[in-house]
Amino acid sequence: MKKFVVSLIAVLFFVTAVAAQEFDPLQGKTIQLGMRFGFGYAKNKQMNSLIHTIGDFDTADMNAYVDTKYPSAPGEFENNKKKADWNLGFDVEPRFFFSDFGAGISVGYHVTQHAESSIEHTYFDDNVDYNMQLKCIPLLGTFYYRLDMSDSVIMLLGVGGGYYKGTMEFEWEDNFSLSATYGEGETIKFKGNAYGAHARLEWNYIFSDVFTLYAGIEGRYVKFSEFKDGNNTLKNVDGGNLSAQLTGVFFYFGASVLM
Repeated sequence: MKKFVVSLIAVLFFVTAVAAQEFDPLQGKTIQLGMRFGFGYAKNKQMNSLIHTIGDFDTADMNAYVDTKYPSAPGEFENNKKKADWNLGFDVEPRFFFSDFGAGISVGYHVTQHAESSIEHTYFDDNVDYNMQLKCIPLLGTFYYRLDMSDSVIMLLGVGGGYYKGTMEFEWEDNFSLSATYGEGETIKFKGNAYGAHARLEWNYIFSDVFTLYAGIEGRYVKFSEFKDGNNTLKNVDGGNLSAQLTGVFFYFGASVLM
């Protein structure tokens, strides 16, 4: 996050000479209503570790049970793992500009990939699946500095922060025919919240005097330190509270209308 802010400052000094020329790409318009979509990377070690540890334990237990009960049975169970380190999201944001400065308020929906252990047999159709996914609704505020690069191009430098309302979904499904819970499954939703900060570098291309296409990169710090379901707190493999994050980099693109 700190490196990203330093990079934004460097870009600001680099483009100041260009932006000092007289351009008016907004042509007096002060409101920009847009929607953006994007993807990001944020390492979630605790989510991955919890799900993969559960899967490894069950895999070993299931193989030992089958070997004892049916020693001549072919094949074995294997734990196929996936990580929750990539995320997707979209946001709706109205922006208001005052000369070279602006402000925006956004709301959106962001999800991580599933951290998953899919236990499958190499010969039989039996399988067991465990997965976990973070879903959240961010409510953010951002202050922008506007640099008019030409009659149709604007660069925006933004900093801000906000509130993230999160849900951690834990799911399991048992299709191991020798299990006492064969055919059963469950989804448990744990609630959590976090406050975060972000910095953005964005390019806007204006066409038809009204519509814009834009793309940007965002560095953000967002960490959830606790998830609860009633009085139950979700724990990680060492017994502490499980944490998850969106801290990392987020690439986005979008479209907007100028008014």
